[in-house]
Amino acid sequence: MEELNLSSIQKLYSILIIIALSLMVIIFLGLSWGFPLQMVIFGDIACFGFAFIMTIILLISTFTDDHK
Repeated sequence: MEELNLSSIQKLYSILIIIALSLMVIIFLGLSWGFPLQMVIFGDIACFGFAFIMTIILLISTFTDDHK
C-alpha cells in the first residue's frame, strides 16, 4: 500500500480543518452554556463552510501535486 506524503501546506490545511470542526462542536455545546441559538447557528455554518472549502482545496492540491 502506498504511503501518502503530504507537503507542509497540505498538513496545515488538515490541521485547520480539524480545528474548524472542533470549534464547530464547541460552539454547538454553547447551547447548553446559554449561547443564543442564532449565534450557534451562524458559528456552526461558518465553521462548516470553512472546513468544507479547505477540504476541497486540500483534495485539489493533493491531486495536482507536481513534486512527487
